[in-house]
Amino acid sequence: MALGWTTNPEPDDEPGPTEWKTTVVDDACIFLNRPGFDAGPGCALHLHAMNTGKHFSDTKPTVCWQLPLRAVDRDEEDESVTSVLTEFGRDGWGEGGEEFAWWCTESKDAFTGGEPVYKSMEPELRKMLGDAVVKLVITKGVDVMNVTHLGRGATAAQRVALWWSQSACTVLGCTRTRRLQNDHRYEWVKTKRTRVDELDPLCKHHHDLKTRDNWALVEGEGPRPMVPPDDPRHPKNKPKQ
Repeated sequence: MALGWTTNPEPDDEPGPTEWKTTVVDDACIFLNRPGFDAGPGCALHLHAMNTGKHFSDTKPTVCWQLPLRAVDRDEEDESVTSVLTEFGRDGWGEGGEEFAWWCTESKDAFTGGEPVYKSMEPELRKMLGDAVVKLVITKGVDVMNVTHLGRGATAAQRVALWWSQSACTVLGCTRTRRLQNDHRYEWVKTKRTRVDELDPLCKHHHDLKTRDNWALVEGEGPRPMVPPDDPRHPKNKPKQ
């Protein structure tokens, strides 16, 4: 049974909790106070938080306060799940996101804060990831991008930095983001080191092409093509100096 400020949810065959929607009044959420309203204009739930000394994330639905952050769950090779915090871009809304005329979080005008997000949005971060997961690399002044680890696998801090800088498979045109394997650009058996700026995340398909069929990414950094061993751009076909 729907309450006065919510509408009955549409039938949903997907697993998980039922998603409710607020009632629409004059083409807007019922909790929108119009200009001239005695209690003040804006979101009534946000105003309630301000008037009672609470953080607005305690009074508003998650979808209303999480922007511009987004937590995405990723399945890892060991079958664990990692929550990756990233920007909530238009692509986060799926089909139709590009048509949102009101979407502003990707505009340069939205980035005017005077302090880092991990400080200004600490309450939101803790709600989205949990107190035990809020581990910020920069709190100890460590530049993870330039840290050299002597082990073969990336450290937890290095993985976080890599997820933030590149969340999808490195192969140009591949959009896979699940079960990525961090591939060493230079053979670890030769360098005996692991650096974020020398790792290329690869999906299982492209990792198999590299390890089983000798395909390789063309030289460079960031998203780029992966080519077969007979392609002239293959690193092994590079003319010797």
